[in-house]
Amino acid sequence: MANPTSTLHLRPATKADVPSLVGLWYACFFQYGTIARLFPDTEAVRNWYSDGFELCIEGKGENGVSIMVGVESLDGGEKEEVVSYVKYMTEPPTHIRKWQETWGIIPPNSGLDEQAIEDDFFAPMARQHAIVMKGIEHLCMSPRFPIAPFL
Repeated sequence: MANPTSTLHLRPATKADVPSLVGLWYACFFQYGTIARLFPDTEAVRNWYSDGFELCIEGKGENGVSIMVGVESLDGGEKEEVVSYVKYMTEPPTHIRKWQETWGIIPPNSGLDEQAIEDDFFAPMARQHAIVMKGIEHLCMSPRFPIAPFL
């Protein structure tokens, strides 16, 4: 019997990838205390993440956001598994994108504290973003190309 082969390639994300994207996000970031506190692993929060990923996928770049996935093809391409992703957007110098534009609006009764998420998660990143980029148009990647921890 031949050894199984695998290759890694990038492709645009599809709606079928959304459950894998949500699972990867939790696998890569949930161990950090602030993430676990602000984004608890509940069905409502997972649904919010799913909606946010679908917003970007369905927009097909119209909202300036795209998602690429790293896919490992197994056994000659017959099976594939999403093992990484990157969410990227062009940031014009005159517009700092609000997080709701790329993550989606938090639904009522989700159990999420929108003010805490703003103050403790997004605002610190936005401040650093503004300091580093100084109003220069650039490509912004979020959440910084997580790689599944088993690789």
